[in-house]
Amino acid sequence: MTSVGHRGFTFVEVLISVAMAGVLAAIGVPKLFQAQERARHSEVITHLKSIHATLSAQVTKPWSLNEAGVSLPRGNRYSYHAGTPCMSFEDRSTFMVQDHGTDDCIGVDTYAHPTLPGLFEPAPLVSVQWDEQAVYNGVGATPGIFGTETNWDYFAAAAGNRDHHPSDSAETWGIASADGLASRFCPATPELFNITAGEPFLVNKDIGCPY
Repeated sequence: MTSVGHRGFTFVEVLISVAMAGVLAAIGVPKLFQAQERARHSEVITHLKSIHATLSAQVTKPWSLNEAGVSLPRGNRYSYHAGTPCMSFEDRSTFMVQDHGTDDCIGVDTYAHPTLPGLFEPAPLVSVQWDEQAVYNGVGATPGIFGTETNWDYFAAAAGNRDHHPSDSAETWGIASADGLASRFCPATPELFNITAGEPFLVNKDIGCPY
């Protein structure tokens, strides 16, 4: 009887396989990162629009997000701010959310993401110019709910850390009840952008910035 030999891979075949795997990784990894970025931006935009919808439905000025009835789904990687500094924040470090009547901020869900801090500090708007009514109500460069009980405006922000460098400023998104004009310094050349009431906007990104 003749035995059948078992042929292994040649060096060239292994080399070709490794090269093909490298090409597939070069194509697939950037697309994976892009998908992750889209998911995170989707979280921010969806949650900020939810905050806007809830605040806009208030007849009189709410003194906190908690009083206004803002409720966001669990699992958030960004903290949400309608006060500077926060009077208190909704604590999401345990299985059950711990809220307080004065919560004008919502913390990161550290129960789902234990390596993240409970709050990020949002970057302020740069050279912001609000419309006349917002200026009258005292809206500034940092998050808050401003004005009187019957005549008020708000600027809310979401802050996170995409590049995992805690020493630089947080990636920050905003939404406001007023129109305005501001600038961002990332990239290095100042860039003017319009703020449209009720539409999320990027305040500061933390990837590829000098600060």
